[in-house]
Amino acid sequence: MIKNLHKALMILAMAMAAACSTQSSYAEPIDHKAAFEYFIQAKAASDVDGGRLWGTLLYGPMMFVDPQSRDVVANRPDAEGKLAQQGDVWTGKLSAGETMANTAKLWAGTEWTMILWPGRGGDKISRTRLMMHELYHRIQDDLKLPAANPSNGHLDTRDGRVWLLLEWRALAAALKAEIEQQKSAIEDAILFRSHRRSLFPSAGAEENALEINEGLAEYTGVKLCGQTDINQRSHAARLCEGHSRMHPSLTRSFAYTSGPAYGLLLDAYAPNWRKSLKADSDLGAMLAAACGAKSPGAATAQDRANQYDGPKIMADEDLRLATRSKLLADYKSRFVEGPTLTIPLSGNVNYSYDPNTVQAVEGLGLVYPILSVTDDWGTLEVTNGAVMVREKETPVRLIVRAPTVFKDQTLESDDWKLTVKPGWKLNPGERPGDFRVERAK
Repeated sequence: MIKNLHKALMILAMAMAAACSTQSSYAEPIDHKAAFEYFIQAKAASDVDGGRLWGTLLYGPMMFVDPQSRDVVANRPDAEGKLAQQGDVWTGKLSAGETMANTAKLWAGTEWTMILWPGRGGDKISRTRLMMHELYHRIQDDLKLPAANPSNGHLDTRDGRVWLLLEWRALAAALKAEIEQQKSAIEDAILFRSHRRSLFPSAGAEENALEINEGLAEYTGVKLCGQTDINQRSHAARLCEGHSRMHPSLTRSFAYTSGPAYGLLLDAYAPNWRKSLKADSDLGAMLAAACGAKSPGAATAQDRANQYDGPKIMADEDLRLATRSKLLADYKSRFVEGPTLTIPLSGNVNYSYDPNTVQAVEGLGLVYPILSVTDDWGTLEVTNGAVMVREKETPVRLIVRAPTVFKDQTLESDDWKLTVKPGWKLNPGERPGDFRVERAK
């Protein structure tokens, strides 16, 4: 799927509704006629835009992939002749070890938009939104807005969540108001955003990076999915009001809501805002400048929170924190105190996951309940938890429970299955019962 680590970070396809999860249930093989119709829908949406949004047409090489059979149905031939034409589409199969996800992927000499086959489910607007989201990822490097995948672990804390939810409440109010009444709600959103970032020193840079990556991709999907301007704003407001009920973790999923909200409001105040975007742009600061938002004066974030049901949000987050403490204790037992297997990660790593479930654990790393990984050492399928450890935002190793089943080149536990390539082996770890995967010498 992905040429290198930076492309791996684009695993977004991870669009809304856990669209990226490779663990979803796909009962039907790819219907060639339906796939061709979806390609036509994607091209039509791109043609209607005519390149106005990003200065270039979004439609390009696309492939649908069946995660069960690994079958591929594409809209055009590849550069290496691996696909064969069947009627209006081109077909083939991904080899074992190729990571599958909604993402941009270099395969057979062609840069593709890969989308996991949706079968016949889903409405046209939702499907088009996903396709436009993923098509953006294929061109974002050309726009000098490269993918980034910071942890945003502060959004799993009580205060990080509280002030993000309040920011969204204010953004929802702005999206639903007439433009004359929008400004005060925008000022509140910026106030809550600034207060949250004052509590966490790295929050600004990390949030901005993911909003530029996934936030702009989802904004693109919302803009080009065929809805009216009014319906786009209504959709974005509903995301702001309901995101936390649908997604147990905000660390990786928040940008799918913040991006469309800020993007649509920027459209109203500064229609050409996209031309000044940079990889480190702050959408909130851009909106504040565009609408002439004023500083809050004597009002504090706590004062304004009362206007957006702040006390209830805070009480709900206190309750969540108590429940989360039990989860963190379980993670500590499994990945710190108990026997573990450590697996190195290289610059060739490809991985896919559900961004709605990732948990940030202070002092440990990001815990991925479900994860699919390929690297120089082989393939790993995680079904019940793995820790990804980063150094300077670069993934360097995985930690899982120690294996309980040893079969030739295959290792297993109740939580995962690892298939090791020749040239790699299992060695004892630092503690009794620990193991690590290393290159054979």
